[in-house]
Amino acid sequence: MKKVVFCFLALFCLSCSKNEDYYRQKGERLSKKIALELEQINSAKELKEKAPLLRKKALKLTDLMIKAESIKSTLEGREVTSQTVSSDQLLYELNRLAQDKECLKLLKDIQRDALEKLDAYDAKKQKDSKS
Repeated sequence: MKKVVFCFLALFCLSCSKNEDYYRQKGERLSKKIALELEQINSAKELKEKAPLLRKKALKLTDLMIKAESIKSTLEGREVTSQTVSSDQLLYELNRLAQDKECLKLLKDIQRDALEKLDAYDAKKQKDSKS
């Protein structure tokens, strides 16, 4: 009986690990796509034109982050590195565009829905942990 339980737990942990890696890899690819989109933008006008696409991708990335975080929380004690080359590239491009005041305003607007979604997830997670 102990062997069956151990095998089940091992398979469960392995599948969670694969799911976590799956979402991390998808997030990595999406971060890179967003960074490449931003790299092509050199003005507030260009950013405004790309805003709907970037907003959609930011929300998709947020969904992936929430899914990965949900899986990670089931794997207590496992170390997860969140900083990657793609996220560094994305931060670089966001910072580059944020130097322009108009672009900064547009970037905040583009990211607002995604940030609200993350805040809602975090609030729910904190509420659940207190229960």
